[in-house]
Amino acid sequence: MSAEEPLGKVCEQHGLEPYSLLSENYPTWLCKDTRGRLYVLKRVDRSQDPHTMLRALRALYTPFKYPVPVTGIGDPYLVYPWIEGRCFSDVDLFEKDLLGDVLELAGRIQALLRSLHLVPFFEKGLNVCEKQGFGNTASSIATRINFGCSPMLDQEIKKARRYEVAASYRWVNKGIEKWSDTIVKTGIWERESLEKFKELLDVFPAIHLPITGNNLVHGKFTPDHVILCPDGSVAVISWRVDPRPRRYMQLTFLAWALFRDSNPGIYDRFSDLFPKFFARSFYLENLIVLNICLLEQGYHFSKNGLSGDGLVDEKISSANRILSEGLATMVANRS
Repeated sequence: MSAEEPLGKVCEQHGLEPYSLLSENYPTWLCKDTRGRLYVLKRVDRSQDPHTMLRALRALYTPFKYPVPVTGIGDPYLVYPWIEGRCFSDVDLFEKDLLGDVLELAGRIQALLRSLHLVPFFEKGLNVCEKQGFGNTASSIATRINFGCSPMLDQEIKKARRYEVAASYRWVNKGIEKWSDTIVKTGIWERESLEKFKELLDVFPAIHLPITGNNLVHGKFTPDHVILCPDGSVAVISWRVDPRPRRYMQLTFLAWALFRDSNPGIYDRFSDLFPKFFARSFYLENLIVLNICLLEQGYHFSKNGLSGDGLVDEKISSANRILSEGLATMVANRS
């Protein structure tokens, strides 16, 4: 299998040979080096630079695995060592321990993203510790960092929060406009209910407001991007960071799994899971975001083709029932 330009130049530069195509939708290659070690090579999303985010992860010392690129900031391709394991899309998501791992991981990522403004301080401390031979443990770095924020930085953070809230609001409204025709055509929800839901979204703007920090999330936090490693640890791939409504990561993970479940009894099983994915507080807001996630994942499910899925009717009816029940709760609690 040969690589085409400019892919060929990237492979030559890093001593890699394309091994197999991992994704056709967004070209991603599995490659080998001369020692037989596996690497992933993919084009960088032009709207973001994942190298910057992955550099930030290193500075903030996350306790989970994630791509550590051998390419650099500004490179048009992302190359990182292959992470061994199975996607959560291939394991039983309803095992209690696994769901706990997923929710903990989502919480860790959100805490990490709330700390992004600290990255320059950590990087400075990391460089100092490495140069002076103090080691790069979190404790050794923390003792050498001044976390005082200047008034200018404080203003920049407030400006960023305003942008993120507006971006989350726009994403929801543009998304629903994009998803609507497919959702109605597939039968996931009726046009009248969908229009009523759109009207009520403006009554509940709090879903876009972070309780603390920011509302940035891993925008691809679905079972096909979370890896269960052989040692029982978890890994996250395909990084993308975007502003989204509160609890988006947890609930989009749940919505993705609903449309790809391979066992009957979908509605009852997912209804039993809601208390695990919903925070005890802000129940109504969680329910609203779940409806948004179901619409988004239902759209992708419909667009990717329904043939060969023996449970397609049950998935559609289950999603319809959950969406309609959520809407009824919204109407009943409208202020």
